[in-house]
Amino acid sequence: MLLALIPIITYLSYIGAVRNAISSASWSTEHDHIQPDDTLILKAESNFSELVHRQSRTYEAARKTYQRRYNMETSTRL
Repeated sequence: MLLALIPIITYLSYIGAVRNAISSASWSTEHDHIQPDDTLILKAESNFSELVHRQSRTYEAARKTYQRRYNMETSTRL
């Protein structure tokens, strides 16, 4: 009689393992919001924002930056 229960016990243990795996997989996808691609995107957006923030906003500011960087007058085409 007890030997007849072994397949049922094995089946129930497999069901428990599957449910545990499903619940842990759904937990990790719900709570792990930042993926590697998201990290790259956030870093690129941050770098671009910093670049835009550092850019000159007027001709005079751009001319002064050019003179400071290259130690020469700007061309007439700038």
